[in-house]
Amino acid sequence: MIAYAKSKFLEVSDMDIYILENYAKKLGIKYSKWYKEDWKFGEDEENLKRLNDIRKKIVNPLLRFKDKCYKSMTGALLSKAIYEFLIENEIDKKLRKEAERVSKENADLATDYEASFNVVIKILDEIAKIFEKDTCSFEKYASLLKIAFSENGLGKLPAGFDEITVR
Repeated sequence: MIAYAKSKFLEVSDMDIYILENYAKKLGIKYSKWYKEDWKFGEDEENLKRLNDIRKKIVNPLLRFKDKCYKSMTGALLSKAIYEFLIENEIDKKLRKEAERVSKENADLATDYEASFNVVIKILDEIAKIFEKDTCSFEKYASLLKIAFSENGLGKLPAGFDEITVR
C-alpha cells in the first residue's frame, strides 16, 4: 500500500505518506486492516482523524476498482476496469505533468513518462483482444500484465528520491 502511495499518482503529500507509513509500521497494519475499518489506536482523536483521512485518499480509489472486479471475469472486462481506474484517477494527466516537471533535468525520463501511458493502453487492448471472451482470474491477469510490462520496459517504475538502485 505504501509503495502505491509513494507512486506520486495520488493527491497525498510526501509528509502525509511518511506519517501514515510510520503509524502502519508501528501498529503492524497490513492487508485488509488498511480498508476494513477506521484506525482507532495509539493516537489522539485529531491525529486519528488525519490518519484516517489520508488512508481513505489512498484506499478508496482501490476499493472502487475492486468493486468493479469480481473473482472470475473476462480479460476484456478486466482490461476495461483497469482502463477506467486509470482515467478516473487521471493517471494519464499525472504522467504528462511529471514528464513536464522532469523534462529540463532528464529528457529521456520525460519521454519515458509521456510514452508509458500509451504503452499501458496498448497492453490492455492486446490482453482484451486475446482474452476477450475467456474467463481470466485476477491473478492470471496480473501475471499477464507483469510479463507484458517487462517485455515493454515497464516492469519497474523509475526510482523515487528515497530509493537506490544497485547493479
